[in-house]
Amino acid sequence: MAKVIHNCPGVGDITDETYANKITLTLSNNYELSRSNISDPEILQSLTWVIAEEGTNDTLLERVARNEMIYTYYRHKIDEGMHYCVYLKSHIDGTYRRVSNIIAYTYTRSGPPIIHPP
Repeated sequence: MAKVIHNCPGVGDITDETYANKITLTLSNNYELSRSNISDPEILQSLTWVIAEEGTNDTLLERVARNEMIYTYYRHKIDEGMHYCVYLKSHIDGTYRRVSNIIAYTYTRSGPPIIHPP
């Protein structure tokens, strides 16, 4: 299981954990992020991938995830050794809320991701 961290950019601003595990994220050995299916229209309406540099205040990408079950971050080929954290968020009841687990990992060009332990 991936390490749950709270120093991932944006996570500290999302304090309500009510929806935090509605969707399960996984990371494959070839760096494909995938999410579980969800039918809740309130969550799907503004579902967003968030990819950030772990341990910094830098959000690298926010991308609509409503119609994407799988996503591969495009910058991996140039970011050898970079530490990432990934989660999904959605606008619910007037504020953004994290709706998935958080995956923290390090990119390695020569092999599978190094998943940070829980």
